[in-house]
Amino acid sequence: MKDFLKYINAQDARQLKQELTELYTSFELVRNYYQIKLKQSVLDENLLSKYKAQITKAIYPNKYMEGGLDVGKVDSIVKQLNSDSTLKYYIEVGLHAIEECTSIANEYGGDFGDDFYIYFEELYDKVLDQIVKKNLVDAYKDRLKEIADVAFEGYGHYDQLQDTYDEYLKD
Repeated sequence: MKDFLKYINAQDARQLKQELTELYTSFELVRNYYQIKLKQSVLDENLLSKYKAQITKAIYPNKYMEGGLDVGKVDSIVKQLNSDSTLKYYIEVGLHAIEECTSIANEYGGDFGDDFYIYFEELYDKVLDQIVKKNLVDAYKDRLKEIADVAFEGYGHYDQLQDTYDEYLKD
């Protein structure tokens, strides 16, 4: 970071604009970030659908039963949205990932091991924490409760989501 800041501070306004333009045209992640940042008051449903599709693809195997259950890929998608500028996307994509966890567990029997469920339990905790900190409970409370109520019962997953919900939103 130190070298990056030194480099940026050595640039004038024209050079910085050129640098940002190059980043924007070269990297889809940067384009998505600015698309979100420039429209903060409203969610871009097309972009949100794209992120959700990436999550679903990471979790579910293809028709040949290859791939899927890729928690690392889910994590990289969710982490890129974890900033104040992209908070609504972080919440929506994170909740979608947890819902997909329940869906695949119910569809395939759920014998995916502790680490699989622990990731989604921790994600639920992180998302819930952000919702509470940013005072968004009213907008998400019903969905959070439903996610906890329909969670897969194996590996203690259901109990953990219930406990986390109660920890943050005990009535």
